[in-house]
Amino acid sequence: MPRPVDSHTSYVPAIDGLRTVAVLGVLAYHLNPAWLPGGYLGVGMFFTLSGYLITANLMRSHLRGRGLGLPTFWLRRFRRLVPAVVLMLAVVLLLTIFFDRAKLSETGGHALSALFYVNNWHVILEGQSYFDRFAGHAPLDHMWSLSVEEQFYLFWPLVLFVLLKLTRGKRKPLVAATLVLAAVSFGWMAFLFNTGADATRVYEGTDTRAGGILFGAALAIALTKDKGYRIPPRALTIPCALLGAVGIGFLYWWLTDYSPHLYNWGLLALSVASVAVITAALDQRTLFSKFFGLAPLRWIGERSYGIYLWHLPAIVFIPEWSVAHPILVTVVAIALAAISWSLVEDPIRRNGVFAPVKNWWAERKTLGTPRIALAVPATVLAAVVAMGIPAAWNDTLGKEQPAGSQQMGLKVGGNGPANKVPDAAASSSAAPSSAAPDPSQAGKTRCTTVIHVGDSTSIGMFSDNYISDPSRNAQITYKNAGAQEVVADVTGARSTVESLEGDPSILDSVNQLLGQGYGEESCWVIGAGVNDAANRAVGGSGEEDWRVDQIMQVLGDAPVMWPTAKTNLDSGAYANANMAPFNEALLRARDRYPNLVVYDWASDVHTEWFLPGDDVHYSTEGNEKRAEYFAKAIALAFPADGSKPDKQIVAVDSQPTH
Repeated sequence: MPRPVDSHTSYVPAIDGLRTVAVLGVLAYHLNPAWLPGGYLGVGMFFTLSGYLITANLMRSHLRGRGLGLPTFWLRRFRRLVPAVVLMLAVVLLLTIFFDRAKLSETGGHALSALFYVNNWHVILEGQSYFDRFAGHAPLDHMWSLSVEEQFYLFWPLVLFVLLKLTRGKRKPLVAATLVLAAVSFGWMAFLFNTGADATRVYEGTDTRAGGILFGAALAIALTKDKGYRIPPRALTIPCALLGAVGIGFLYWWLTDYSPHLYNWGLLALSVASVAVITAALDQRTLFSKFFGLAPLRWIGERSYGIYLWHLPAIVFIPEWSVAHPILVTVVAIALAAISWSLVEDPIRRNGVFAPVKNWWAERKTLGTPRIALAVPATVLAAVVAMGIPAAWNDTLGKEQPAGSQQMGLKVGGNGPANKVPDAAASSSAAPSSAAPDPSQAGKTRCTTVIHVGDSTSIGMFSDNYISDPSRNAQITYKNAGAQEVVADVTGARSTVESLEGDPSILDSVNQLLGQGYGEESCWVIGAGVNDAANRAVGGSGEEDWRVDQIMQVLGDAPVMWPTAKTNLDSGAYANANMAPFNEALLRARDRYPNLVVYDWASDVHTEWFLPGDDVHYSTEGNEKRAEYFAKAIALAFPADGSKPDKQIVAVDSQPTH
C-alpha cells in the first residue's frame, strides 16, 4: 500500500512487497502463461490484501469513535482509483482509434463498463470468455478485477456497519460473521462451477470472488487497533511466513486457469495462504517482513495499481515486443505506472482533484500553470508514445501479431453476397476421373471447389496480415494445387460444436455453407480439433468420436480432409498430449466414413513454426508453411488422377503415423 496520507495509520512496508509478488505474477501470466501457469492468482492475492487494508482503515475509524466515516472513505477511494483509470481508458481509446478502429465499438463498451466499475458483469452478461486462448487478450480484459474491488468498496462498509450493530462491536462474533460470509461465497462458487463449461461467470462474479476479500477483512477485524495493529506472536508469524510463501509459490506454479481444482479448493487455499503471508508481514521484526519491505520491492508495490492498469494495454498494443522482448513490455508498463503515480495519482491522492486548480486560480499570477494541468496531458502523451510508436512501427512493416490477436473471422471466396463467383465453372469437384493419368497433373487435386472451415489456427494462412507474401496465402496455394474456387470460413474461439455466444461453431458454419448451395460436389477441409481437445481435457462433454460424427454426418458423401491437431505446449488444457484423443478419433472415423481422408499435420509440422510464447498458433513462417502444406495435402488426399490414398491418410514430408 502506498504510504498513507493519514499519519496516524501504521504503514507496513512488507505489504507493498506482497503487492509486488501479486502484480508480477499477473504480468508474467499475461506475457506467457507457460512461464508461471498460476500467475493469474496474483489477482486473488490483491483481493485479500485489499480486504485487509480497507477493512483495517474502516475499523480504525470505528475504534477511534468516529464511526466508519463512509463519506470520507468513499471520497478517498475515488481520489485514489478513478483518475488513473480515466487516464488509462483515454489512452486505450486513442490507440484503438488509430490502430484498431474496427474494435472501437467493442472497446468502447468495455471502457464504459470499466469507468463505472461494472466490467465484470458486462463481460458475464455479454457471454464473453476470460479464458479463451483463441480469442486472445483485449486491452481492457483485466478491468473485471478492479470492478469487483470497487463494488466491494461500495457495499462492504454498509455490510460492516450492519454487522457492527448486530454484534455490538464485539471482535470475535464480528470475525466469525465475516468468515461465515466468506464461506458462503466459496460454497456458492463451488456450486456454480460446472466442469467443462466456461468458468467466466464463476471466476469474475462479485458474489463468487468475495470470499477472498472477506478473508482479508476478517484478519483486519481480528488485529486492528485504534492506532496500528496487534502484532501477532512470533510463534505464529514464522510458520505463517513459511507455509504461506510455500503455498503461494506452489499454487503459482501448479494451478492452471483450466484446473477444476481452482474453484473447488484452489482459490480458498490461495486466500488462506495470502492471509498467512499478510500475518507474517505484520511482524516487522522477522526476516520475512524485512525482506518484503526492501526498497525495490516496496517501490514496485507502491505503483502496483498503475502497473496492473497499464500492463495489458502494453501487451496488446505492442504484441511484437510481448513475444520477442517481454522485458521491454514490462519496462514500458512500469514506466507508465511510475509517470502516472508521480504526476497524477499521488498528487491527487494527497491534495484532491480540484484543490490544486482552485489554489492556482486564486493566485494564478504568481503560481503560473498548476502542475496537474500539465501532468495529465504529459502522462497521456507519454503513454501514447510508449505504446503507439511500436504499434505504428509493427503496423507499417506488416509484421505478425501474436496469436492471441488472431481472433477475427475471415470469410473469403465463394458466391456469397460479398464475394465474386470465380470465372471458372465448378463441376463435380472431386469425382474420380475415368481418363488415363496425366503426368502434368502430378501434385494437383481433382477438387475444383475447396471449402476450408477452421478455427483461429487457420486465420493466419488466409490473412495477408500474418504472412510475408500474398502469393503464399492459402487462397493462392489451394488454387495452385488445382482448385478453381476457394471458400474460407475461419474464425477464433470455436470448436466443432462449441463457440462463444453469438458466434458460429464449426458445425454452424458447415450448415450455413450447405444452405448456400455448397455440398457433395465440393471438397471440405475441416481445420478444427485443437479447441475440442482442450475442452475435453478440462472435462467438457461430447466424446471425440461424437464430435467428429456431427460434422461428417451433415456432409454426407462429400470429400473431407481433416488435419490432425498439434500444439507445442507441455502443460495446460492445450498441452500437445491432450490432442491425442481427438487425433485417435479421426483415425477411427476412417472406418465409418470412406469419404474422409486424415491429413497427418501433426507429423509434418515443425516446432519452430509455432509462435513463440503462444505455441498453439503459428508464426509468419508457420502460416506460410501451413498454407503450402495443406494445398499439397489436398492434392494427395484427392489427386487429379482419381486415385485414393492408402488407408485414407496422407502426409506431405513424413510417413503417416497410422
